[in-house]
Amino acid sequence: MILKNCKLVPELTEANAPVMADVIVKGSLIEAVVPCGSADADGHEVIDLDGATLLPGLIDAHVHLFNGKRSGGFTLGDRDMAPSQWAYDAYAFAKWFLDNGYTTIRDVGDESNYCGIATRNAIQEGIVVGPRVFCSGMTIVPLTAGFNTFEFMCAFYGNKEEIRSQARNQFYHGADFLKLYGTGSMLVEDSMPGRRIMLEDEISEAVAVARLRGSYCAVHCHGAEACDVMVDLGVRTIEHASFISDETCRKLDGRKDAGLVPTISCSLPEAQGITRESGAVYDRFENISAERDACIRNAGENYDILMGWGTDMDIMTMEKTPYIEWKARKDRLGFSNIDLLKQATINSAILMGVDDKIGSIAAGKFADLIVVNGDPVNDITAMYQKPVHVFKDGVMIR
Repeated sequence: MILKNCKLVPELTEANAPVMADVIVKGSLIEAVVPCGSADADGHEVIDLDGATLLPGLIDAHVHLFNGKRSGGFTLGDRDMAPSQWAYDAYAFAKWFLDNGYTTIRDVGDESNYCGIATRNAIQEGIVVGPRVFCSGMTIVPLTAGFNTFEFMCAFYGNKEEIRSQARNQFYHGADFLKLYGTGSMLVEDSMPGRRIMLEDEISEAVAVARLRGSYCAVHCHGAEACDVMVDLGVRTIEHASFISDETCRKLDGRKDAGLVPTISCSLPEAQGITRESGAVYDRFENISAERDACIRNAGENYDILMGWGTDMDIMTMEKTPYIEWKARKDRLGFSNIDLLKQATINSAILMGVDDKIGSIAAGKFADLIVVNGDPVNDITAMYQKPVHVFKDGVMIR
């Protein structure tokens, strides 16, 4: 297959790729990127993009597939569904991502039936069509007051030996990496989002188990001190990183083996359906936003830190406002359009350790591609619309 007359974004291509190009796809891979009009079309299916923008498939590196229509988000919905219903809901959410241009997602916290892993397996085995899915298994959480709200998704532990067991258990169930819960949560009324809840030897134990598997740890982490400890002890991705300090930013500056996955829009009260009547939870979301914005903006503007893309939303919110993370990062943080595009593609791929396979348009990488109307380099609102076409493994999905 040849995608003809493509407008490429140089920062998302291999070195020296032309801005206007033909992209040759063979099987599931990109075979070559050549100057416009130079591809030999003989015997190939040709799709003329007529100057439309071709991007790498998008990556959402902070997803919870259990957040489907029946489960209703973190704090609502049916927790007593049959395992099959969890799986159906999870797959529907995964398919939504693919239809909207996300050819890869990272499931950072499954529920106790492992519906995310089941969805990943069904996609990999060709039973259903969906995005690439990387799974953490259940979130590993210290026994802490208030977290019974999330009991359905928590692998609780009480000491260092138990965290080792829980970490190994997630890999036993098919996890690709580990997800830790390092600080309090905005959704737990009697917890403090900025306070660390894991001891240093517990963090080190989980990191050691992950490294033994050739994998890594991601961590839910809001507070400055907690972010710093996590980086020092070898955690690879700091999820949220709401109050990250200059000290921690300096430690991450220029590194390609660790970074941040902010989730800007999910902490807005309206995104979570939280109203003033919600009381303390509403106040927590409101109060955290301004300080969080300043910290993440500082990390992006003043340091060379790998920053990935995460939404952390339920399917109902995503269906209503699929562009909400794009808009939040642009309007609230002022990131450049190129930075936003990199965060949602190559940066996330690097953080996940799969940039040799996905994240940019280059020969030898998977043909995970999207076609968008308009020029997102000059007008990011082009990303507020559903892609014109989505390709995964060289197959047109829509």
